[in-house]
Amino acid sequence: MSRLKNIEKRFWLTLLILTGLRLCFVGRFELAPDEAYYWAWSRHLAWAYYDQGPMLAWFIRFFTTLSAANTETSVRLGAVLLSALTSWVFFVWLRKMFRDARAAWLGFLALQAALLFAVGAVLMMHDSLMMCAWVAALFFFYRALFEDWQPGWALGAAALGAGALSKYSMALFVPCLLLFLLLSRRHRSWWRRPHLYLAGLFTLLLVSPLLVWNSQHGWASFGHVAFLGGTQKNFSLSLQTAGEFIAGQLAVMTPLLGAFCLAAPVIAWRAGRRDPETREQYLFLACFSAPILLFFLLLSVHTRIYANWAAPAYPAALAILAGWVQNAWNSPASGRVRAWVGVTLGLAAALTLAVHVEAVWGFPPLRGRAAASLDRIRGWRALGQEAGERLRELRRREPRSVFLAARRYQIAAELSFYTPGQPPVQLLPEREPANNQYRFWDRSGLLAGQDALFVCEDGWEASHLQSRFDRIETLPVFRVYDRGRFVREIRFFLGRGFRPAGVAAVHYARRGPGRQRP
Repeated sequence: MSRLKNIEKRFWLTLLILTGLRLCFVGRFELAPDEAYYWAWSRHLAWAYYDQGPMLAWFIRFFTTLSAANTETSVRLGAVLLSALTSWVFFVWLRKMFRDARAAWLGFLALQAALLFAVGAVLMMHDSLMMCAWVAALFFFYRALFEDWQPGWALGAAALGAGALSKYSMALFVPCLLLFLLLSRRHRSWWRRPHLYLAGLFTLLLVSPLLVWNSQHGWASFGHVAFLGGTQKNFSLSLQTAGEFIAGQLAVMTPLLGAFCLAAPVIAWRAGRRDPETREQYLFLACFSAPILLFFLLLSVHTRIYANWAAPAYPAALAILAGWVQNAWNSPASGRVRAWVGVTLGLAAALTLAVHVEAVWGFPPLRGRAAASLDRIRGWRALGQEAGERLRELRRREPRSVFLAARRYQIAAELSFYTPGQPPVQLLPEREPANNQYRFWDRSGLLAGQDALFVCEDGWEASHLQSRFDRIETLPVFRVYDRGRFVREIRFFLGRGFRPAGVAAVHYARRGPGRQRP
């Protein structure tokens, strides 16, 4: 009992310190392009969006409204608090499942050390919400199945629905659960009871806004997800993309910890064979890790997979590792086990800490893809100030109205957030409609005839402007530096006399340029 209390004290103290540090940290660096994009969502609340469900936008809107400010801290506040909630639920789940606080403590430490989770705790992304819902659903359905705790079915369905409203990857939970109910002899009886089907109906009710919104918008979200999955490509096999997927997993989970996580399903199988009493628990965990890893590995042979897509597999994988280590903690080989645990967690924590320190202070300097990834959160405030000054000068000396425009949603969103006054930015993609949420925010018809300050990173991004304006003027290039190091080059163009494309062009032709709004 005393050991349990000591571990719980360590847990709460560590969680409190980490949460406090993250709260101090999240305001020290600029929004990533996708974060700025999701903040733009929060200015246009809806039941779903082109890319994903609405939960992320609702969270950002809630915390920016609560803090009465649109800042990096207010945008990311939800990610920090959700990471704390996820950590607590994960700790309680492991302690209950393995009936041992040390296993829960080790799992908690591994979760914090993993770069994937640590980044999700300070960046406001879909994974921040979905991972919290995923761990909660694991906890509730585990209690419903293994403890016959009736509220677990409703609470698990609620977590499943909330996760689906956050990110469509939450749908992977359903086949994992059904696979366990098929493989587990002890739990097959649930197929003959109403709880499973009522939970499914409740989940469908919760996700119905997604279905309604998509039915009204040409099933845009589902088409986008299918596109990301490579359904538009001819069938092909590529060992290169499969190798990139594996390397990506080792990178986001850190090398040693990632390797153990990839081997976790095998570890679960061997542990279940040795100990019949925990066989069902390990089967449950394996069903929520192995199918996800295998699915994305197979998909990676056909198309490129983002490293974070397999994130749902890792809570169960880390739980397997925690239970396995706990069983070996007092074995004859305990010395080697403890050494491996120390090295694995130490390396993971060191790499994760290095990324955090470099993101704010630029030390130690990273190279390659790691440096390129961190550069994505640098230079946007300077760009916003520069764009604001140029826009103000143009509006001062030009008789016609001037609006901000960009070709890519990332730059459009960063401009909206960091330009003084946080103005809306019109997306001008090469092909209409845009393959992102901006297709539903198009204001072309209202902007016809006006001038535009067009912002892009590469000159080729402005290649289509000749067909969208009466005349194009090239403005001085703006170079962004961070601590004296070159980050990116931004190009500005002044478009004279905007001509809408697509449907807006038809309205423009009917109304005429002289009747457009200023």
